[in-house]
Amino acid sequence: MVPPGGFIVIRCKSTGFPHSIEGSVTCRLEGHAPHDSVRFTWNSRYLLPNVYHAETSREGYTVEVEGGGGARAVALFVFSKYDDARVCTYV
Repeated sequence: MVPPGGFIVIRCKSTGFPHSIEGSVTCRLEGHAPHDSVRFTWNSRYLLPNVYHAETSREGYTVEVEGGGGARAVALFVFSKYDDARVCTYV
């Protein structure tokens, strides 16, 4: 369980030329049934630009991807809630 304001670090490393790295993580969210979740995917390709994607099934929440460029990319997936004024609040 990741507390509000907390984070998870996921690291991956290629085995070298010409290998790519792709993967995903799906987390179920507490408190709502039947299966609210958030999913993060990445594909760090050797020759083409890196690709990152995130989505959530929880109503009123969003996931954004920040960063992810360069040879030693760091991508940040930000899961946040919209309040009544439609302002994004980080969870």
